[in-house]
Amino acid sequence: MTEIDQDPDRIRAAVAALPEPMRSVFRLHSSGGLDYPTIGNRLGISVCEVERQLAAAIVEIGRTLGNAPDG
Repeated sequence: MTEIDQDPDRIRAAVAALPEPMRSVFRLHSSGGLDYPTIGNRLGISVCEVERQLAAAIVEIGRTLGNAPDG
């Protein structure tokens, strides 16, 4: 098992590299503490799309930081 990279600069860069709306969904949830319906309303997307974008963001950040398997 790989240890989680906790370098704040690398994490910020990984989040900044996410495409929209993935980046906004991730930031609103993780930093803003907003729930899925609120994020969806704010961005004009469904709760299902918020869930999909957040899951994809987490996987992509993990890949960028070398902490998630491909696939």
